[in-house]
Amino acid sequence: MPFPRTWCLAVCLASATAQAPSLVLPKLPFLGPVPAAAVTLWLRADGTLCGENGDPIAAEAAEAVRKIRPAGGGAPALILQVDASAPAGSVTGLLDTVRNSGQDRVHFLAQLPDGTRGCFTLVLPKLAQPNTNLDLRLHRERPGVPASSATPLLQRVRTGLPAPLATGFTLGIDAPANAPWDPVLRTLAAVAEAGVLRIALSTSAPIAAANPGAAFAIDLGPSPTIQVPAQAIAQPKPALRDRAVGCLEAADSEASPQPQSGAGGRYGGRAGRANQGRFASLADSIASGNQWWQRQQRPDGSFPDDQGRPDTTATALVTLALLGDGQTLDAGADTLALRASVGWLLGQQRENGAFADGGPGSLQQHALATYALAEASGLSTNGVLVRGAVQTAVGHLFAVRSVDGGWNDGTPGTPSDTLSTVHGLTAVASAEFFAMRGPAGPRDLAPWFDSVASAIGAHRLTAATPVDAAPHAAGTAAALFARFFAGQDPKQVPVMKVAADLLLATSDPKDPWGAYWTTYALFQMGGRHWVEWNRRIDGDIVQTQIRDGELKGSWEPAGGCTRLTTTALRVLTLEAYYRYSRLVR
Repeated sequence: MPFPRTWCLAVCLASATAQAPSLVLPKLPFLGPVPAAAVTLWLRADGTLCGENGDPIAAEAAEAVRKIRPAGGGAPALILQVDASAPAGSVTGLLDTVRNSGQDRVHFLAQLPDGTRGCFTLVLPKLAQPNTNLDLRLHRERPGVPASSATPLLQRVRTGLPAPLATGFTLGIDAPANAPWDPVLRTLAAVAEAGVLRIALSTSAPIAAANPGAAFAIDLGPSPTIQVPAQAIAQPKPALRDRAVGCLEAADSEASPQPQSGAGGRYGGRAGRANQGRFASLADSIASGNQWWQRQQRPDGSFPDDQGRPDTTATALVTLALLGDGQTLDAGADTLALRASVGWLLGQQRENGAFADGGPGSLQQHALATYALAEASGLSTNGVLVRGAVQTAVGHLFAVRSVDGGWNDGTPGTPSDTLSTVHGLTAVASAEFFAMRGPAGPRDLAPWFDSVASAIGAHRLTAATPVDAAPHAAGTAAALFARFFAGQDPKQVPVMKVAADLLLATSDPKDPWGAYWTTYALFQMGGRHWVEWNRRIDGDIVQTQIRDGELKGSWEPAGGCTRLTTTALRVLTLEAYYRYSRLVR
């Protein structure tokens, strides 16, 4: 019996075990009641369709289904009992046949772990192939991922949907035609747990035989885009409800419009960097650094510290550097590496929106991850996948903001400091630029720097007393760059020129963080400050890159940073020419 390859439904949560020992569905959390008047069809593991008595149906499935009138008006409901190992293509084909016959929904027979029987309901679409706003793909190309791993990410996707999408969001799910129904059903349940109402399910080319019990990997797209990381998700306690369980809303033929982003404004120079002759001298150094760190990327998409452990700071910095080199989630020579790193960062987000647990350094990790994901969302033409995570992360930033208006490093009870406040402000500013706003914007945050500068006295700034009295120039440089991000103009804010003068006298290009912040700050200053500082970059940064051997493309660790973090900061420093246009004109 030939089955069409695509069908569409609205999904619900479920648990399932069939009546006969040979017909077993996975146990999933919630069930609704079994319809009182119903006709049952069985789909066995080999794809054979059977009637209520268990005998195979000799006629075409379409003929058998047509005998069941559409639900309503006293007509019997249709219950499907499916073996967990039945091919997904057989199930989707049967559902397409049911839909074409005029039946508007089906009920899957299932039972809870305690043996209580129930059903979950799928509302079938009017058309076979509606458009989708986001895609999910099951595959075997990397280590398996439990279906529930997609739930928190999809929940955050939904929180970031703009109004036109919120009421008609449709998720497309694609699985190999010979995949067991079990992982497909578990994925449907996980998607429903995330609150997705409309789903379009399709089956693609078969895959080579694999362990039916192994979890499939999951990617979210389009095409796909993000690798969903494997993570343990607490499951709700199984329960039977007194009403139908499911998303009783069918996807239609028209998807809501996609939010469109893309480089522009302050980010407009990135895509053309490779074709601009004035950057040619830096291209080889950037490309070599890029090639080195991509060899360090772990299978889960993260980048490691010196002990080989996943490092949020390093992963966020590499992500920013890839975005700075013109890569996006849509396309680019290194887009797969970018998609993997973005996917790993998304998987680190806690329920409260944080990317790191509290404690020393946690604010920097969280702010850098937020900063990187804001750019990943905003610079890609379809950023719907990442927007919710960024919006939640910005909310967390303001939840941990100090009463004085700045941020500390994450250590409870410590005062705000310049570097932490700059990290927070740049994350907020990048998110706001792409319409992911918090309760305050960068202009509202900038007065914190004025209060610190006033306490020190701008006229008394010296090499020993940068803006936050830190022991190095990074704080001064970071604060100066943050002022540009907040829209302040050196012509109107005299302390900005004082800080720029101080940086020329004190900043050391050999310090990765100091050189990074100084380069971005003085590039924005322009004029003699930039000309004088720019002369130092070639000798102290470009010329110190390792040129051969297994470490080719990297830089020696410096300033307490790992080799990977040092290399990412060096590449970001070299990208200052085109990563941002002039923020104040």
